[in-house]
Amino acid sequence: MNIRKTPFIIKYILGIFLASRFFLLLIGVTGLNLMYLFQVKLHRPTFHRLPFLDIWCQWDSGWYLNIARRWYPAHVNFARYSNYGFFPLYPLLIRILKFVTRDYVISGLIISNLALLCAAYFLYKLVKLDNDEQTALGSVKYLFLFPFAFILSGLFTESLFLFLVILSFYFARREKWHYAGIAGLLASLTRLNGVLLIIPLLYEYVISRKENKQRPFGSFLWLLFIPAAAALFSFYTYCRIGDWLAYLHNKVLAWGFGSQDPFQTLLGGLTGFTDFPVFLMSSVILIMFLLLILFAKKIRIPYFIFGLLLFIIPLCSRDPAVLTGMPRYILAAFPLFMILACLAKNRFLDSSLTFLCILLQGIFMVFWVGGFKVII
Repeated sequence: MNIRKTPFIIKYILGIFLASRFFLLLIGVTGLNLMYLFQVKLHRPTFHRLPFLDIWCQWDSGWYLNIARRWYPAHVNFARYSNYGFFPLYPLLIRILKFVTRDYVISGLIISNLALLCAAYFLYKLVKLDNDEQTALGSVKYLFLFPFAFILSGLFTESLFLFLVILSFYFARREKWHYAGIAGLLASLTRLNGVLLIIPLLYEYVISRKENKQRPFGSFLWLLFIPAAAALFSFYTYCRIGDWLAYLHNKVLAWGFGSQDPFQTLLGGLTGFTDFPVFLMSSVILIMFLLLILFAKKIRIPYFIFGLLLFIIPLCSRDPAVLTGMPRYILAAFPLFMILACLAKNRFLDSSLTFLCILLQGIFMVFWVGGFKVII
């Protein structure tokens, strides 16, 4: 990338970030106040005394704050929800930054939004490796406008995970496998889905070997850092409570995780007209999935593989809330932003997609701040 273009890219990213976050903040605070005014029954706890900060916390935010404050307990009943159902990197960063900010919520929001900005910058650099300037800038634009992108500014792992995933792919494309492995390890310490990175990155390694056989063959071993992260967390839980599989035991016994046909899960949501949030999310997820499948040729095969895994693996779960949780799971599917950018080269289609994304994101944001089980 041309170095003298860097200030423009940074200004472009900051401009979209500030404009979109201001819009979401306005929508969130206004929506919440109107709900209070009309005495709408809300389904959310209060995380912070300041409403403009509180709207960015919801659902699993409480677990991350709990881990940051109390870490993982020495005794646990896996049949009940517990901190062991979540990976440690994000709450650990909150715990560390809290020594500076003196506020857990502010620390979490700083980390999430800094990670979002870094994700946007490296997404631009990654897309630019294979595409023109318009597609790279468009990918950044649709990252911020994606219907569920407001979650990326919330107190959740999604923006940190997205940043580390993109960073891992970027270093793999530059054939810096040691950095790719380390970024992948950190992604896996953020969310279990980070382990999936090893599959597309190994495919990327095969491609690079075909293009440049002079590279040392053993460099792919760095990618073993990625699954090692899960082993590292397992070792910690063994030392803490004597259970190597504490995460899985808690997810299965308390959250009801299991396995089933992913298409059965999606079909069940589409036919469940009596449960509108599930039907709505199932419809949106199906559209996103078809978008990835139908326009797979517009992106590299490793990107497509990773995006496909992010759809399929969560849908294999028997968790009753999996369909309303899917918007968070697929936020790391950065190939979708690239596909939207490729489609948006048509000016009319770009305007239509931009309007639709802004409209949907505003609507979902209102549901989100009210604690309605549309996206959890």
